[in-house]
Amino acid sequence: MLAIVITQLRSLLWVSIAVFCVSSLFSNLLLLNLSDYNFPVWYLSRGIEVVCTFFVINVLLYDIFVMHKESTMLSNHDPLTGIYNRAYFYRELQLLLASREDISLMILDIDHFKRINDRYGHPVGDAVIKTVVDLAKRSIRECDIIARVGGEEFAVLMRNASSEVAMQVAERIRSKVEEDTAKRAPYRTPEPMTISIGVFTSSDKHFTADECISFADRALYAAKNSGRNKVMTSA
Repeated sequence: MLAIVITQLRSLLWVSIAVFCVSSLFSNLLLLNLSDYNFPVWYLSRGIEVVCTFFVINVLLYDIFVMHKESTMLSNHDPLTGIYNRAYFYRELQLLLASREDISLMILDIDHFKRINDRYGHPVGDAVIKTVVDLAKRSIRECDIIARVGGEEFAVLMRNASSEVAMQVAERIRSKVEEDTAKRAPYRTPEPMTISIGVFTSSDKHFTADECISFADRALYAAKNSGRNKVMTSA
């Protein structure tokens, strides 16, 4: 019953039950048609049941595994972009801070995104978000973590990265978005896009996750208030 509930009575489960029922019926028909006791036929019927039962169990376990994998994927990732979500990012930030590693954190925000949604509609806005995420992913290291932490707001977590390195990466992301969206191809954004980025590096002092995010947010607001399309760091 628990397996049925977990798999939500999916079609594959019903196929498995049908196979089991047919095999059981077939094996019993073999036994009923015996005129006398016949060991080979008895073993054959029992073997059919065992094989089909094993098949059904494996199908159920596989179905449960797939459901668990999908559930884990959805719990840690943003469904639109496929990158990590805010909850996963916050957990990873806490773990890195607990390890006392030097980390750099950046918060990215798409400039004038509300105008894009209002003027072109939400499907175009979603395409712009995917474009910015793709360009950001191409500009960071493989070991860095990028997450969507708000509607048009993203965060990048870099371990063992100095303030200088983080600023270089942030500037690379900013310029990449500005230059590639101005070309229109291959992303075909409705108009050239820019982003503002706030950077914070935790090295000598021990900060909480909330404090790190707050510092990066302050730098982001400073970039927004100074004209947007800029990278600023929190001193």
